[in-house]
Amino acid sequence: MFNLDTLDKLIAIVVVLLVLSLVVQSIQAAIKKLFRIKSLQLEQSLAQLFYYTLDKDPLKAMQSISDRAPLLRAFRNLPIIRGIGRRAQPPAARDPQVKALYEAVSTEFLRAGRVSPSGKLLIDSISKDELVKFIGQVRIEDILKHIPSHDDKKFAEINEKIISAHQAVKQFCSKHRLPIQDTRLAEMKQPLMQLFASADQFLDLNKNDLTLGDLAAFGVGEARKLIEALPDSMEETVAQLKDKAQNEAAEELQKLQQTLAPLADEMKALAALPQKLAQMKGKAGEWYDTVMQSFGERYVRSMKTCSLVISLIVVILLNANLFGIYRQISADEAKRNLIVQSSEQIKNSLREQPTASSEQVNQTLDQWAKASYADIEQNVSLYTALGFEGPQWIVEIPQRASKAGARGVIETIIGWALMTMLLSVGAPFWQDVLESLFGLKNLLRKRERSEGSTEQ
Repeated sequence: MFNLDTLDKLIAIVVVLLVLSLVVQSIQAAIKKLFRIKSLQLEQSLAQLFYYTLDKDPLKAMQSISDRAPLLRAFRNLPIIRGIGRRAQPPAARDPQVKALYEAVSTEFLRAGRVSPSGKLLIDSISKDELVKFIGQVRIEDILKHIPSHDDKKFAEINEKIISAHQAVKQFCSKHRLPIQDTRLAEMKQPLMQLFASADQFLDLNKNDLTLGDLAAFGVGEARKLIEALPDSMEETVAQLKDKAQNEAAEELQKLQQTLAPLADEMKALAALPQKLAQMKGKAGEWYDTVMQSFGERYVRSMKTCSLVISLIVVILLNANLFGIYRQISADEAKRNLIVQSSEQIKNSLREQPTASSEQVNQTLDQWAKASYADIEQNVSLYTALGFEGPQWIVEIPQRASKAGARGVIETIIGWALMTMLLSVGAPFWQDVLESLFGLKNLLRKRERSEGSTEQ
């Protein structure tokens, strides 16, 4: 069973682990900010989502190692490294349509003010509803010009035919309003006029700001059904007019039918494109949860790897050998008491740590760099204040290695490795452990007091 002396040693070790974890945490926060790791992974996930949205192969967003490890892409894009090698392109840049959609959505972010003072998009907290809304605001023209099958000349020709057909149907229905009033053509007149007007708007992109949201609201699927039903309705109307001896109207309608027949085929083929565009909002919402879940898993894995590497570097730079720290705490009662007493101060400082405010998010790079350096320096100073030597041990490495011998070097390496593994679990874990140990210590004290009073 634990006694108070053994428990104090354990508490002192956990306090050291907590302080070192804070050093690791502050360095990791600085690296995340410098390299924009989360933002880069979100950019990669958005590109992957847009591949799904456009019915393309999402594996193209995960082709290179830098796609799967955004930290590597961020490192390659630093100004110093960029001058040596080739800049790592984001996944969206490899496909013109995905790039167009990505840039269009980015523009909507800018319009909504989701941008930092340095000009970086603030996409870390993007929600599904926000993303779908931004996609709905994308102009069709921005996407259409990157579609290989898009032919401006062909669109212009079809548009002229649609304008002529619109006028012809309108004149026929006005001239023969009474004879056709009880026919299927009369029922289709209003939606047909609306279809012609919408088709004209879609094809004449240079004169309007039609968006994906407008197209989705229009209902392209219903328009295709209307086009498919048009020939049968006109045949049926012609038969009804002949039965009523309305030969003039029947002949004009047959001529109109012959004019519209090839146009109907062209419009039916053309409707496939707006139908694909109209589905983009729905597909983005459909795939959002799946893609963002994979983003979360990748981000957690990358942060664990990053934490492990930083922990190893911190342990080596501060010579935080687990065996050496334990021997110092066990042999020096004054140091052990100092560490235990400082635990309350450390816990209070952790409780008082402010959460990220809008001012911190909007910090300039220079302001952030100073704040990050001060945070790291404060945590390192906290470690040295506990009675450990800190980074200056490095200047004595040759002398220490010769004194320690091979066995001592091996022990140091093992102690570093164990300490690295312990630090990689994170400061919150050691904070909880410390709280539990103090709870146990208070319980032991109460038990000793009760036993002492019983003996008396």
